[in-house]
Amino acid sequence: MKMNKNHFYSASAGTGKTYTITHYYLDILKSNVTDTNITDKIIAVTFTKKAAAEMKERISQLIDEEIETDSENQQNWRQIKNALSRAQITTIDSFSSNLIKENILYTALDNLFQIMNNLQENSNTKKALNTMYKTIYAIYEEKETTTINNFKKSRKEKIKKIIQEITKIPNYKEQIKTVLQIKDIDDLFNEILRKYRYEIEQSKALNTLSNDEDKITQNQTNQMFKQMALLYIQIYRALTVDQNILDFFELKYQSLKLLETKPEVLQKYQNQYKYIIIDEFQDTDELQLRIFENIHTQNNYIFYVGDKKQSIYRFRGADISIFSRSMTEFTQKYGQIQSLNTNYRSFKEIVDYANHISKNNLFNFSDYEEKDLCSKDLLTNMGFIPDKEISDFNPKPDIQTQNQNIIKITANDKYRIKNIYTPELENRNNSTAKEEVKTIAKTIKRIMKNKIYDKKQEKYRNAQFKDIAVLLRRISGYEEYIKKYFEKENINYYIVGSKMFYEKPEIKSLISLLKIIDNPNNDFDFFSSVVSLFFTTKLSDINDILKEVQNSRKSIYEIFQNHVEKTPYKKQLDSIKKYSELKTILKPSKILNKIIEETKFKEKLKLLENPESAYANLSKFLQQIKEYEETTVEISEIIELLNNTTEVVEEELSTSSYNDNTVKVMSIHQSKGLEFPVVITGALSKKIEVDARIYFDKHKNKETQKEEKIFSLEEFIKEEKDIYADFELLEISEIRRLIYVAITRPSQALINIIPNHKNKTKDPEYQYTYLQNTDYPKIDTIDFEQIPDEKIEKQQPVKTDQKINQENFKDLKTQEYRKYISPSYLKEKEEFEKDIEIEEINTQELFYEETSEDLINEGIRLHEKLEHPQNKQQLKQLIKKEPNLADFSELQITEKIYNSQTSIPEAEFKKSITVDSKKYILTGIIDRLIINQGNIEVIDYKYSDLKHQNQIENYKFQIQLYFWLVKDLGTPTKGYILKIKNTPEIIEISPDPNFENKLVEAIKNR
Repeated sequence: MKMNKNHFYSASAGTGKTYTITHYYLDILKSNVTDTNITDKIIAVTFTKKAAAEMKERISQLIDEEIETDSENQQNWRQIKNALSRAQITTIDSFSSNLIKENILYTALDNLFQIMNNLQENSNTKKALNTMYKTIYAIYEEKETTTINNFKKSRKEKIKKIIQEITKIPNYKEQIKTVLQIKDIDDLFNEILRKYRYEIEQSKALNTLSNDEDKITQNQTNQMFKQMALLYIQIYRALTVDQNILDFFELKYQSLKLLETKPEVLQKYQNQYKYIIIDEFQDTDELQLRIFENIHTQNNYIFYVGDKKQSIYRFRGADISIFSRSMTEFTQKYGQIQSLNTNYRSFKEIVDYANHISKNNLFNFSDYEEKDLCSKDLLTNMGFIPDKEISDFNPKPDIQTQNQNIIKITANDKYRIKNIYTPELENRNNSTAKEEVKTIAKTIKRIMKNKIYDKKQEKYRNAQFKDIAVLLRRISGYEEYIKKYFEKENINYYIVGSKMFYEKPEIKSLISLLKIIDNPNNDFDFFSSVVSLFFTTKLSDINDILKEVQNSRKSIYEIFQNHVEKTPYKKQLDSIKKYSELKTILKPSKILNKIIEETKFKEKLKLLENPESAYANLSKFLQQIKEYEETTVEISEIIELLNNTTEVVEEELSTSSYNDNTVKVMSIHQSKGLEFPVVITGALSKKIEVDARIYFDKHKNKETQKEEKIFSLEEFIKEEKDIYADFELLEISEIRRLIYVAITRPSQALINIIPNHKNKTKDPEYQYTYLQNTDYPKIDTIDFEQIPDEKIEKQQPVKTDQKINQENFKDLKTQEYRKYISPSYLKEKEEFEKDIEIEEINTQELFYEETSEDLINEGIRLHEKLEHPQNKQQLKQLIKKEPNLADFSELQITEKIYNSQTSIPEAEFKKSITVDSKKYILTGIIDRLIINQGNIEVIDYKYSDLKHQNQIENYKFQIQLYFWLVKDLGTPTKGYILKIKNTPEIIEISPDPNFENKLVEAIKNR
């Protein structure tokens, strides 16, 4: 692949997109192997953190292969491998966040800005909407708008301009009333904020030239709606951005603003990045596009890769028309789009079926072409490309049958594609969920009687639950029936994105515990805890207490406390009493950890079916609580956040549930990028229609002949819908792309569940008809009644009250969980907790003097400020603003910081070491890493007086550990402890050749 040119790849499902990206990245490294800092010149952006981590891991493996095979450049490859830890392989949100932090001095933001979580977002949207309505009422009543008095001056000025525009609209009071009477107006405003914030600012209401009074009035209503939406956005920013809290939209918006208003910032990134890689380009939005269009110049190279057929995140703001427009522009500027169309995932039958459905149903826009209303480029780029996919998946035949087995649901099945009809449904308007799930459950039982080709083992084996994925258009409305019928039929399952993580016994126990710490006298919550794993109660043990409860007005907790000496639960009750009194003093995570330790809760995990998974889930949950504490330390608010979040899903899948032998049930959106041997599709019974409440499009102004962005509320475009034909096409085609994603997930069998309305009417109004109305010949058509009814034996879990043979379980304390250890951790006095799976401690926070919290916070703040100056002049400006920061701008060390070959702030390193057969991962964040011709120097800032010798020795140990962490990168020569409090002072340290022995001893002595 040519390096120094621009690339645009259109990559179909299963065609090796990730392989192409990672090998392009490797080719860049190969062609620049003598530049060991080449990774600093590449930015690779993908859609999720998980995808970014997997991409970096694959690149790391490819570099390992080069280290083994390229002996001539082995040392260079080792240095490139070390540099990969800081490589920008990330998401657009993380990239934007870093861009803002690196240039914080150019913004009105504080360096300690937060990224909003769900709780904050819900709270701020409610406050902003309420404030907007109060402001509108004040305008209507012609009163002073006191609601904005406490906002920043610049924000108030923007809001006052909007208020002026509102009062300029003819009959503005009547128009305010009209907008407020629109159905579900709160939801509409929130949709604008969440999805169309940028569009509403850039668009204008379509000015009709008609003299029709109704149309003029409707146009005025559109104008009023826009101004009220803009008012809402500005108030929301006053409550968030002006308070140093950003949501994901604002991260991108503020980044783009920096690039477009600060030429020196833009030039820095244009010069820094020679290669720009954008993965999942079909799911980009206008802001992301403009960020990278600004960075892209004639002197660097862009690499787009995506699949228009898999753009399914329009509800989050992704715009497939950007992909379409970029294809046209790229072709005009740089030449041909390259295609990846060899499918390595699926059998030929499945690929052929996907091609047929795509060409004839999903991406056939002949009806729009005949109307000649849509943009020709859009229709061409979104339509079916004749360059169809081919399959390169051809496993060896089964040894026993001497053929490539197909999944058989009935004895007469011949094909890998099946349309299975539910029991007959009387009314089209009723939900089909119950009958669909009954059909899915019956189908799964039959699948379990078949053989599956195992790609890892390269042979056929008996089907397992984990081979099956149920992909639904939506989970809502189906989850209740899935639980009912799957459990009835003994089908092990996991619903991705549901609350199932929180229903695990180890997690339910801790949530109940948090609730009773907050209020122990809540009978429902306390009894939930009593019957949870935390107490491990047998009802026979508390029979007398339960009788007393029935005849008493006291709470269950009070009655238990009265019997505390008579029950086997004294430790639990004592802990609840103690920490409910300390809840306003200690953080929730600290309370949970203390109770877990005091009651030996972890020992109870051995009673579960999968103690290792339970142990990992426990660690994940505790980490989640710590993350929530960055927003609030109120137990009640953390409980509310737990009730409204599914943030743990992705990481929890990566530890236990996803690897369990379970049928995975998920939305089609969640399946993107995944592969399963067998896929069952469902929940496609909704009508095919545009759901949009507000339309956005482009339109040529008849007077100026210039293209401009326009919008209208949906109810006002009945007669002018043709103007919004492009928008309608983009909206209505989303379901087609979603179905394409679903049918390209399986490798061996695709089973579509079709609602069976009377006479199996092929009604084109329903989503499933894209799969039903086809003349593809190789499909098994099966009725529910034709499926033989099978039985699956239930695997009984271990019960908590039966005796356990302890030899059947590994001692969880000797599990080889990887532990992250910072240099400061090795010098702390607390007991070494070997039974925590992952613990990452911020080195910088733990090496300050043991003094007041204010002093510690000031040190942390100044450390973060020092990341951002790019030269000596900017450092001086920062020092002028910060009276507590020592002026070291004229010291020789400053020349090293800003004039070295390589100077990296906040350089993070991880390195493993094995001590007594146990593996540890040591981590350190170096305030400033300096590299000149392979020689390495490290600088560590200390907001300290450097008076105490013990403290200084600890700091020196920290520098020695940094030397050890970076020695594979080059030759450590010198370290500096730089005092940044009030007046500067420097302590120089040279590498200790015997340090590794001291490090081993330090670990042993923990």
